Amino acid sequence: MLRKILLLLPVFCLLVACAAAPQPAGNATPVASPTPGSKAPLPLDDLLIEFQRSGGIMGRQDIWRIYADGRVETGNPDESLRGPAQDAAVLRELLLRLDIAALSKVTPKPPTCADCFNFTVTLYEPGSTYTYSFTHTPGSSSPAEEEIAAAFAAFLRKAGGKL
Repeated sequence: MLRKILLLLPVFCLLVACAAAPQPAGNATPVASPTPGSKAPLPLDDLLIEFQRSGGIMGRQDIWRIYADGRVETGNPDESLRGPAQDAAVLRELLLRLDIAALSKVTPKPPTCADCFNFTVTLYEPGSTYTYSFTHTPGSSSPAEEEIAAAFAAFLRKAGGKL
């Protein structure tokens, strides 16, 4: 009997790993509408962007908070990351150019695979917060989603981390 249990244990683990990923919470509604493409400078200690990743085969839960000065906070207090401040500004401008205010009103598509990552990107603007959630499926994500994921990964590499 014990032998059968030990033989079935790896199969059970694989089935659990391939279960459907939990759906991210609904998108936040913008509080106010800043002028599209606005380039208002922010104080260097202000939070610009929060990027969350969940899912994958290991069921990961990661969060990165990017500040105007390039500082990156993670869920790990022992991890200290810092990217170029101008690259943090470029990431912010990308989200404005892609019109995250409009994207935040889009209902996320259901995940196409259990092992994909779900991303939630939040842009903090003076008086407004815009959140957009999407499932990153290479090759079938929208061009905007691909651009967001690639730009964030590039910023994170420069900051000394990895996606």
